[in-house]
Amino acid sequence: MPFQKSHTPWWIVKGVEPPYKKYAKEILAKKKQHYADGTIKPWNKGLTKETDERVKQAALAISMNKEHSKNISLGKKGISCVKLKGRKRPKEVIDKVLATKKIRFAEGKYIPARYWLGKRLTFIPYMYGKTHTEEARAKLREWRSHQVIPKKDTSIEIKLQDFLATENVSFEKHKPITGQPDIFISPNICIFADGCYWHGCNKCNLEKARHPDDSKITDKLQNSGYKVLRFWEHDIKNNFENVCSKILEEIPC
Repeated sequence: MPFQKSHTPWWIVKGVEPPYKKYAKEILAKKKQHYADGTIKPWNKGLTKETDERVKQAALAISMNKEHSKNISLGKKGISCVKLKGRKRPKEVIDKVLATKKIRFAEGKYIPARYWLGKRLTFIPYMYGKTHTEEARAKLREWRSHQVIPKKDTSIEIKLQDFLATENVSFEKHKPITGQPDIFISPNICIFADGCYWHGCNKCNLEKARHPDDSKITDKLQNSGYKVLRFWEHDIKNNFENVCSKILEEIPC
């Protein structure tokens, strides 16, 4: 019968020693015998804090654990264990702590709290204190231009794509140029389907509307010789025929 919470263990009923204690004693006796015979040798035998770093670290951990336990017990009794409470450290001590932190930071053994980003990092960020070369920046810009955000096309983008497909107009999605147009038609037509929420439509007057800098992207594309067509989400949904006619007017015959 399986053991249940309300059941009394059988060793209590019989008044005998629990089996796990018996096994623990047997294992301990075997270990003592092995140590006596020399079959098992303690790794720290004959080593001291002055001669071995591992022993030094173990002793430090034990002392810190004892100090921590002592502080916890004092806190439970209502006794404060904060030694500097109500006082300030001397300037000499502060300078010494800062100097030590700078050395440890340079060695990669210490990271200030502002670099944790919510986690305790165990390494210094690779680019900390450095800047990318112009060549590296160009590569990053090129890589970013091919990254599509969001990964899936929106409903209004799909609606425009379906219309162009029915009109047998060849187009390219998310062309890697300035602003990454939602639809690009050769040779130079850039179409943007702007969501009212994400692009901050004043007509819809959304409370949490975003306001990205779309005008700068439009100016850059126009200065580079592109034709830019921007359509709001509410126009595509409610006045789609007018949107389609504007696109067809710009497409060369």
